[in-house]
Amino acid sequence: MGQSDNGWKEKKISDSPSPVSRKRHPVHTPFASDNSVNCDIRGLEQSQNVSSEAALHLPCRVAAAVLWANRERHIELGYHLRPSQPGWSFRKAGHRPPPVTVNFNDTLVINAKNSLDVVTALHSHGLFQNGTGYYDGPVGITQCGIPPGETLTYVIPIQQWGTYWIHSHFMGQYVDGLRTSLVIHAAKEVYTYDEDLTIILSDWYHAEIPLSLQSYLSLYNPTGVEPVPNSALINNNANTTFQFVPGKTYRLRIISMTALALFHFYIDGHVMDIIEVDGTDVNRQTVTSLVVATAQRYSVLVQAKNQTTTNYLMHADMDPMMFDAVPPTLNPNITANVIYSANAPFFPTPPGDWSSVDDTTLVPVIPEGTAPPDNSYTLTADFQVYDDGINHGAFNNLPFQFPKTPSLFTELSMGTLATDPAVYGPNSGAIVLKYLNMIQIVLNNNDVGHHPCTLDYLHLHGHKFQVIGRSDGLYNSSNPYPEPANPIRRDTVQVPAGGNVVIRFRADNPGVWLYVFSFPPSFNTPLPPFNVTCRLLYYLTPRSFHCHIQWHMEAGLAMPFIEAPERAQARIHLPQVFLDQCRELNINPMGNAAGNNGTDFSGLQSGPQMIVGFGSRAYGALAACVISAVIGMGTVIWYAKEDKIKKVE
Repeated sequence: MGQSDNGWKEKKISDSPSPVSRKRHPVHTPFASDNSVNCDIRGLEQSQNVSSEAALHLPCRVAAAVLWANRERHIELGYHLRPSQPGWSFRKAGHRPPPVTVNFNDTLVINAKNSLDVVTALHSHGLFQNGTGYYDGPVGITQCGIPPGETLTYVIPIQQWGTYWIHSHFMGQYVDGLRTSLVIHAAKEVYTYDEDLTIILSDWYHAEIPLSLQSYLSLYNPTGVEPVPNSALINNNANTTFQFVPGKTYRLRIISMTALALFHFYIDGHVMDIIEVDGTDVNRQTVTSLVVATAQRYSVLVQAKNQTTTNYLMHADMDPMMFDAVPPTLNPNITANVIYSANAPFFPTPPGDWSSVDDTTLVPVIPEGTAPPDNSYTLTADFQVYDDGINHGAFNNLPFQFPKTPSLFTELSMGTLATDPAVYGPNSGAIVLKYLNMIQIVLNNNDVGHHPCTLDYLHLHGHKFQVIGRSDGLYNSSNPYPEPANPIRRDTVQVPAGGNVVIRFRADNPGVWLYVFSFPPSFNTPLPPFNVTCRLLYYLTPRSFHCHIQWHMEAGLAMPFIEAPERAQARIHLPQVFLDQCRELNINPMGNAAGNNGTDFSGLQSGPQMIVGFGSRAYGALAACVISAVIGMGTVIWYAKEDKIKKVE
């Protein structure tokens, strides 16, 4: 198997046809002669925003090959992840997975070897996985997870095109570096351009995700304040440079891989034409800046200047309204250099342009009209402290709890009982969807605070949905939205704080798909240094809500859609490796959420429950607080009078 000039290993299998004639788009990573590469990201230690201890660390060896068979291309990437210090981490040696680029109708093959001491899994974010839902990746939903030391090969038929990303879907591991871009080229692109650039926006935490989650989901964090990042990054770096050639047209694929931050993206002296949203080609719309939330993707065309006398800055500004407080050491604005000439001066940066575009005004190139819903479900998203003393997110007051047996395995193994939502667990909130029904989701965001940040968002696996309408206030079913002729279709959408959004999708993808939602902050409430009894009272009052899909999914703001169980059982056949890996983890791959029959959930950890009423402990806490307040005020008054008497004397 000889090495080609572009670094790919190529071979033909048996008498398979010649490769397809269209242009190939290989991964832009130099492969060494031993079929491996260290995907090193360097230079962060020189950044003023990222300390040397916080440099990107993901040890990996990547094997890559292009195999041709029946005019299909298979890209095999083997990620070998190793913890280099006690505990697990993806960032102890300065490496990350390489970008992945494929074509429509290819088959993507990812060999994922887990050399950690905990389970892991990969999710190809935004891909439909129609017929291969077991490769979707959320641990507890579509698989048990890859056990330490084991390998799982994801074989994914590419059924769409656009801009996506691949990341771990277990306990926020992607925040520590297990993530990369996924670009899928169409057989014929709608727009022409000279060069294709991927722009990854991310926030960076010095603390590793297990420590952050432990602090976030804690009795000592009753307000649900998420950890604030230590830096922003562009393309996993604080010193990124892009070389622009005068007169060329550039397609910038902007992907937000953040844990919390919302970005305002713009380039000094340039305008951008939006041409794609979450994999949907749209008619051009010219903007000067974009608001990009976690997991959202945009493609824009940027026309380079016809000169080399000036260089420019590319900006990714984190919106500080997303944070409970902005640490004094945090520079929320990150820039990259857009270079026309190495010796040219930089264009003077004007005041930050934070204008935004209403994404519901974007028009898909391929039209798709609406259809009346067969079923409509109203969900209210909220955060409050539950009986375990922890601030949980919930749909309709039910915090989601992951099952022992993955929900997809329950759907496939429970026969006729698979249509009963109860078998998916008492804290699943599962909704069973009939095949090919048009599903409408009315999402009310119960954040009614007064914080100026108003950008929330929801994400659905396995589908793009139509955005029917969005507005402030709760949805009024007696005054429904007018039917748009060709609504925007995407998989992640913003929702106003205290407002609502209505989406629709066709239940044409049998399997189990995760639905997640996030909040922004509503108002700042610093955690006061009070005693234990007062803290008990504080737990009873919902306080500031905050934003991010990852933190909030871990807090319980998620639910599964169980789609077409009968069709799934006839169509989907789990590869044996999934069953074997479940058993290796001592998980029964068959049965209900607990791996049992019927609605026997013995062995399944019970989920948090709402606090109903004002119990004896709350009354005791209130009494103690009142007594403490009276004593405190009396002490202050006594000291004041004593001081006055001394002055008179």
